[in-house]
Amino acid sequence: CLRRGHSAKDCQQEEPTDLSTRCRICGNPQHQADVCKIRGDKLMCYRCQNPGHLAYVCTSKKVKSTTSSTRRPPTPRPTTTVGMILDDGVIHPERRVCTTRTTSRQVDDMTGSMKMVIGNVQIEGITIPALFDTGAEVSLITTSSLQRLAPTAKINGDAKRHISVADGRSLQVVGTTTLTISTERITIKDEFVVITDDLSVPVLLG
Repeated sequence: CLRRGHSAKDCQQEEPTDLSTRCRICGNPQHQADVCKIRGDKLMCYRCQNPGHLAYVCTSKKVKSTTSSTRRPPTPRPTTTVGMILDDGVIHPERRVCTTRTTSRQVDDMTGSMKMVIGNVQIEGITIPALFDTGAEVSLITTSSLQRLAPTAKINGDAKRHISVADGRSLQVVGTTTLTISTERITIKDEFVVITDDLSVPVLLG
């Protein structure tokens, strides 16, 4: 649905937004599945648990939970294995990223992995490569990228977030900011966690 507040795999909408104009494999609005350079057999959908596509374009209905509606405290996300798939269709060396909302819990014992895909988006009117993570609950942007894309953006320094990488190191959180993300068909505002330039990519979209 492309709305904020949840990941694609947890979306309750019956059908992805603008599905007829997007690639049924990777979700890119710039091309269709018959010319997609990303190999479907390398992708895993974390909505239906089947290979061949991403959760952004999954048509499987999400089963609503019948358990208590009391919301649990946020928990650390699994260690994320990043297979960087560029325009040449080649999967490049993997990197691992962990994102959590807690300030004290450890991520040493995390297991599991999920693939992410890299593609171009417009942020504040400027095209920039970004990693799309169907399982992440937060979006990240480095300080240098923010300075280039939106030098006058206001940063809320009161944000209490904890961002860790797989080797246990923590990324320094500067704060949060709101930026405009655009494609050919939609324009939305999203909250980004601003971190120092220790991230290997300029932007990660959750």
